[in-house]
This record gives sequence, structure tokens and C-alpha cells, in this order.
Amino acid sequence: AAPPRVAMTFVQTDGIGLGAWDKSSRGTIPYAWEVTLPDLEIQPAILQMFYEQATVNDTFIACLSGPGYLYPKATPAEKLPSVLQLAGQHMRTLDLHAMVAFDASAAGTQSHTVTGDCTLTPAVVEAYATHLPEARALLNGYGPTFTFASSPRAAENMSTVSFDYYLDPSATVDAIAADLVTLAALNPTPPYLLAVHVREWSTVGRVAQVLGKLPAGQFELMPVHEWIPIADQNPTFRPRFR
Repeated sequence: AAPPRVAMTFVQTDGIGLGAWDKSSRGTIPYAWEVTLPDLEIQPAILQMFYEQATVNDTFIACLSGPGYLYPKATPAEKLPSVLQLAGQHMRTLDLHAMVAFDASAAGTQSHTVTGDCTLTPAVVEAYATHLPEARALLNGYGPTFTFASSPRAAENMSTVSFDYYLDPSATVDAIAADLVTLAALNPTPPYLLAVHVREWSTVGRVAQVLGKLPAGQFELMPVHEWIPIADQNPTFRPRFR
């Protein structure tokens, strides 16, 4: 089938910590939740709860940048391969096929991570493509960031796509929907690969309300494991780094 005009995928962080996972709306729409890889060793009961309670619409995605919370640009280049290989071991155990990366090492201590420089370098993206074959896609950033790449590999590309939108918990449903419509207008080449970061007090139910405000027939919300092949086969983004 032809890809949708706008292919969307939503990733929520802090779901357990701030309660979105426990809301009754979970499971009503395709949604991705970050899995912190060290939990496999530190608090596996949390991961067991995630996996046992997940619905068919709940998809998991590895974070954050590796086998722990790390900034890949600040990690010594000679150490990054072994770190990513360790992350790959955890991803295989947990059956995860995408990674969220985040690097605010160049954002400055006074900058909020939403607005700071969170872009990646070509060398960092190449390291992920080479040493983390378990990741078929790398989603980058916190708020809107500007790293996009399609890295050829033996079996498939590894698409690196930055979040184009941060779903602010203080914004109204109407304002968020209007922002997404504007982004679609600014990216007219189909499919527009729209990755959205949902965080803090937003819930699945609130996101569903946003979806209800979008023009019919243009936007399609996809689980991340279906969105990734669309990105691999249709890299409509312009390759870009810092």
C-alpha cells in the first residue's frame, strides 16, 4: 500500500514515573514507551510489569542512547563501540528494535534540554549504524532537533530521524493539533515522517484528543515497528547533522 501523507509515531517518556502508563486510555491507540536498558539488571520487576501489562497497541523502544543514560557525543570515540554492543545485548534480550538517543552535552548548563543543541555528528550516527545492528532506527532528541540520516547496512537502512515536535503538557489540544497541521504543510513531500516526543503529564487520552482534531485522511498514527520500514523505504527527509 502507498504510505500515508503524514506518517506519525508517538514516543512517551516518564510514563511510569508520572503516571501515563496507569491511565485508562492506554491501549486505545498505537503508542511507544521508552524502556531504560539498565532496568534489565537493576529493577527487572519494572520491566516485567511493563511486558505483562502491555496491550497490542503498546510498543517498547530502547533508551537512552545506550546501556544507560549517556551522551554519545561526550563518550570517547574509542569507547562508544563497546558501549553500543552492550546496549545491543540488552535490546536482544528485551526484543527491542529502535533506540532513542539524546545528547545535550553541547546545550550549555543554562539551556533547557528542549531548546538546547541536541544534534548528533556524522561520526556518532555511523557508530550506531555500525555497532548497534539491533537498532533499525535511531530517534534523536528531546524537543525538535536536526539530525536526519539514512545509513545503508547489509539487510536494511538505519534511519536516524529527530523528533520534529515536543508535545508540551501545558499546551492546549487545539494548539497542538494546529502545530501538527502546520508542520505537515511545511513538509509537503509524502510521506512526512513525523516523530513526536510526549512527556511529563500528557496522557494517551490527551494525545487521542489531538488526533481527533487533525484533518481526516492525511495523518496516520503508526506503531513504531510499522513506522520504521516506512522511514527506511521512503527517506524523504534531507540528510542533516550539525
